[in-house]
Amino acid sequence: MDINKDIKKENSFKVPENYFEYLPQEITERIKSGSQSGTVFTLRPSIAFSSLALLSLLAFFLIYISQKSPVTTDYSFSDNDIQQIIDNPQLYNIDDNSIDDEYLSSSSEASIINENISDDEIKTFLEDNNNASAIINEL
Repeated sequence: MDINKDIKKENSFKVPENYFEYLPQEITERIKSGSQSGTVFTLRPSIAFSSLALLSLLAFFLIYISQKSPVTTDYSFSDNDIQQIIDNPQLYNIDDNSIDDEYLSSSSEASIINENISDDEIKTFLEDNNNASAIINEL
């Protein structure tokens, strides 16, 4: 079976008459006039600047709202709760260093601390002022 037998041998593509005679003229005329047959999107400067400003404001707003503000909570403990925390610090994952660090970071008087105070003086002060709720409320 020969498939090529059914195909016609004539050229089905046709070019308009005198197309190639006038083609160079048409091309040079289009180049000189600067007209283009297709539409090309051109970005106007005013649209570009306003779009850029809008995108910049949107980016700034998204960055601004994505920053988390510090959460401040006011803890109110009863004297019994405070005493239980002091008596059982291992239950609450509390060590001396974390208490010191928290107190120093939150105290406005942290810059006035006298470094010449000995450990014995601190122990004596804490033993004399054994009011746990007052100490916790200072934090």
